[in-house]
Formats: sequence, structure tokens, C-alpha cells
Amino acid sequence: MPDAMDTQDKTILIIDKMDESRRRLAALLQECGHGAIQQAASLAEASTLIPGHLQEGTAAPELLLVDLNLLDQQPHDGAWPHLAGKAASATIPIILLVSDLNHAALQAGLPQGAMDVLRKPVHPVELRARIQCALARQAEIARNQSLHRQLDTAAMRLQHSRRHDDLTGLANRLFFDEFLDQEWRRCRRDQHPITLCLADLDFFKAYNSRQGREQGDACLQRVATILAATIKRPADLAARYSGDQFAIILTETPAEGGCAVAERLRRALAARQIPHPHSAVSPWLTLSCGIASLTPKAGTTVHDLTSQAERALFEAKHRGRNRLVCPGLRARPAPPS
Repeated sequence: MPDAMDTQDKTILIIDKMDESRRRLAALLQECGHGAIQQAASLAEASTLIPGHLQEGTAAPELLLVDLNLLDQQPHDGAWPHLAGKAASATIPIILLVSDLNHAALQAGLPQGAMDVLRKPVHPVELRARIQCALARQAEIARNQSLHRQLDTAAMRLQHSRRHDDLTGLANRLFFDEFLDQEWRRCRRDQHPITLCLADLDFFKAYNSRQGREQGDACLQRVATILAATIKRPADLAARYSGDQFAIILTETPAEGGCAVAERLRRALAARQIPHPHSAVSPWLTLSCGIASLTPKAGTTVHDLTSQAERALFEAKHRGRNRLVCPGLRARPAPPS
């Protein structure tokens, strides 16, 4: 719990309809060492002093002392819920002041938003102690909220790390497998086609060994950026399939759509003209792509889709690389560089 010196510099807002009551309480607070005191005659006026509607040049209050009678006098105008909500959002504690502890408003417990109740006339020692306690409790609440936010952020980062490749930021193989299985089952249920594109960077092992690991990683990152920009629909997924292989899952998409996306990727990569002095097919970095498309039916599995895509990719490389191959569609070599 903070000591008196910790709380004397806190701005306290007195909310009471009676001018004389506010003056007496302000004088008492000054006797207790509090110099930063604000006053309001209504809940609505007090709301203008809470962050969000703070009057220019006015310090935000850090604790509210509210006469309970105001809740009775303004029960239906929504002023109290509004004030209590703003105070809660700004982590400002509220202490209610009441002449009678048997007040009807207290029979069901403290009104929502209030932290404590203090009986009038107020004794200086009790006032000081209640203020210190309320501020200490509110500080603990703020610390806990901050801790929860940090834990939530850490959990989100952990979840992202579990599902994404550290180098490229694309989905990793684990997330790829989970997503593909999920979309396969959905397309089987709805009888929609699903298309898988597997892309392999041509002669990338030579690039990596000659240019060095650092340059190789930078190249993969550039390709990942191009790939991510190629995927237009939120429902589709771009992933790092293996070391220098990438994958695109296109839901509810036939083979022709997969070819169009793969061609867009190949052209985007060609437009970047990433030098590849060790390639046998082009002075620039190129890719080969295998495309497979199926509408899931009884007796077919997701393995059938991946196997077809892998065979198509192998055929694209076998035919000279730098081309697209899709079963049932004519292979598409790239135009001369």
C-alpha cells in the first residue's frame, strides 16, 4: 500500500450537489495534504473531466468522491452508468459518500463502478486511509490488466510462431497441413473443387551454395513477399512447403484458376529480375510449378491432391523448368527471358 506521500499528489474530484458540502470536503482533503482538488455539482459535469471529454488545460482526476444522493436524484438519465463506465475505462477508483449506511441504494451492495463507501461526516484519518486503500487497489487492478494484456500478446505471438515460418512469415508446413485438411473436408462436404500449387525455385541450391546462406535467405524472403502479394483472397493460403518450395492452397477453385494464380506468381517474380548467375534456364530467378485440382469424393484423400501436385512439379522440372504443369492442361513454358 502506498504511503501518504504517494497519494498526496493525486488529483481528487469531489462530486456533490451541495456547494457547502464540497467546500467542507475540499478543506478536509487539504488538511490531509491533498492540493490537487477538483469539484463538480453533477454526474454529467463530472463526466466532462474524465479522459475522453477532458476540458483543455484541466488535469484528469485520479480518484472520485461521489455523494450517493446524486444517484437517487438522477436515477434514470444514465449519468451514473456513463460516469462509472468512463472511470472504469480510465482505471479511476470511486468512493461513495453517504450519511446513512442503511441507504436503500446500498442494500444490494455497492452500485456498479463504486469501490468503497465512506460515511459522512468524514473523519480525516479514515478519509486518508480509504483514499490510500482505493488508490492501492486500483493500482493493483491496473497492474493485473497490464499483465493480462502482456500475456495475451505473448499468447498471440506464440500462436503466430507455431503456425508461421520464422524466415518468410508465410504459413509453415504444420499450418499448411492443418489448413489443407480442413479445407479438403469442407470442399468434400460442399462438393467444391480445391486446387494446390507447388512451386520450386529453379536451381536454388546452386544459388544458395554460390551466393551464401545470407543471400539465399534474403532471396527466399523476397519470393515470399511476391507470393503473399499474389494471393488476393483471404480464404486462400500461401505457405513455405519446404526449404525452397512454396505452396498455394486455393479453395473452391478449379484447375484453370490455379494456373492463372501460378502464372501471375511467375510473371511477378520475372518482373523483379532477381539475378541468378548460376541458373541453367535464365539469368534471373525463375520457378517451376505443379498444379493439381480435385473435387473431393468418396475414395479420394488429401494425399491424392498433394501427390498429383508433386508429380506435376516433378514433370515441370523434368521438361526443362521455368514452366507450369497441371494434369489435363497443356504445360506452359515461360516466354524467353
